[in-house]
Amino acid sequence: MATKTPYARLAAAVFDIACEKTGLSNLELAERLPTLLGREKLNRLTIGQWRSGETPVRLDALLALAHEVDSSVTSLTLEAVRRDPSLLGVAPARIVTREVIKDLVELQAHVDAARRWDRLERAFSDSDLVEPGS
Repeated sequence: MATKTPYARLAAAVFDIACEKTGLSNLELAERLPTLLGREKLNRLTIGQWRSGETPVRLDALLALAHEVDSSVTSLTLEAVRRDPSLLGVAPARIVTREVIKDLVELQAHVDAARRWDRLERAFSDSDLVEPGS
């Protein structure tokens, strides 16, 4: 058996995540994907080989499945890298960088909101407000 290239591992991981998101078994995917791909037949063994990386994932299958789960290949790639950081070296840097920046911006927004809440809490605790019922 040939050694899997890093890109084959990444494609398999992305395809596997898309498969998981469908909630379908390999057999059910083998029945569903041919319709999307305009193929006559596909078997569960092929799906399993694509998911594990034993056989390179067909690009049309990957794109069709990403569309089927209403997700972009970019977001599936990011999820694959989050699950297996060893894939970081082959994931397109601009995808990972853009997504990491989005995550950091979102995190900063949460930090800022927590700081505002903290200041508000201190302001009210320092005031002469009377608790209801006192």
